[in-house]
Amino acid sequence: MHPSQFNQPHQVTQPVQRPIAHPEQYQRQLVIEDAIGIARQQLDGEVVKAELERDYGRLYYEVDVIARNGRKYEVRIDANSGEVLDVELD
Repeated sequence: MHPSQFNQPHQVTQPVQRPIAHPEQYQRQLVIEDAIGIARQQLDGEVVKAELERDYGRLYYEVDVIARNGRKYEVRIDANSGEVLDVELD
């Protein structure tokens, strides 16, 4: 090392910090009440549970409904579009 290198200021670089993107903050357009309303349009019955889920990067609401026939169904609704993805006997 040459002695003149010791007299030169050192430049310290720091990594650029970017906020971590949470897709659910930007893509979810429906609120849970909307999802419950959509599920009620699919099945006549009592909603017993509704929650936001994520599977393979896709956000959806899973709404559990006990139909008038006494059977429990899961209705999956896309949290962005409101599209009914699946209605399944639980």
